Amino acid sequence: MEKDGTSARGGNGTSYSGGPGGGAAVMSTASAGNDYGGNGGNAGVSVYSAHGSGGGTGNPGGSGYGGNGYANGYRGNNGTGGLLIVYGDSIVNVGTISSNGVAGGAGDNAGGGSSGGGSVNVFCRNSITKGTITAAGGGSVRKNGGAGGAGCVSTGSIATGTYVSN
Repeated sequence: MEKDGTSARGGNGTSYSGGPGGGAAVMSTASAGNDYGGNGGNAGVSVYSAHGSGGGTGNPGGSGYGGNGYANGYRGNNGTGGLLIVYGDSIVNVGTISSNGVAGGAGDNAGGGSSGGGSVNVFCRNSITKGTITAAGGGSVRKNGGAGGAGCVSTGSIATGTYVSN
């Protein structure tokens, strides 16, 4: 738990999943996102507050809190960036390959934290035309919801049986 009135930290990611977002807090304490790809943190709002807080995004998203019935606080979205492996003799990407995080739950007064990006690994034997490859964290939501951390992208050749980064 974080100190009073402070949104909670996001959880750590893994090589398979981006980390979940922490819950938002208004005049109270929110819960952190669970480490290693778990659920998003729950929002926290004082029962004396008329402010809404969003839940953090994760698997599943954390609960939001509406604040005394006068404001809106929405559940965090489900999902984090995941693991994506692409392998081929020759790879031609003319579009986008992505494993991006997801935005946190909205709240009238505090947005929940967004989830982190995943891991994209592209391996070829001969050649790669890269196009666009992303593993971005989820964007921040209104009212100070934290953005998710970036994931990682790796492209390379395995022609000799050994990985060589491109």
